[in-house]
Amino acid sequence: MTCPLCGKDVHESATAGACAKCPVNKGCKLIRCPNCGYEIPPAPRSLTFMKEGYNKIKAEWQRRTGNKGSRAKI
Repeated sequence: MTCPLCGKDVHESATAGACAKCPVNKGCKLIRCPNCGYEIPPAPRSLTFMKEGYNKIKAEWQRRTGNKGSRAKI
């Protein structure tokens, strides 16, 4: 995931320690950018599900046709 504020790549697993001092730590689902501190809401599960499905269909199509395509992966 990319931070919308500073543009740095943010890995969800690397942000776990950033919120250790926060009193809402247990129920919070925000992802904190370690570079700028911006808190990013996680992607909705439905969006993640659709992206994974699209990528599976695209990979199968490429496998069958041999076409690698030049479009960027979502």
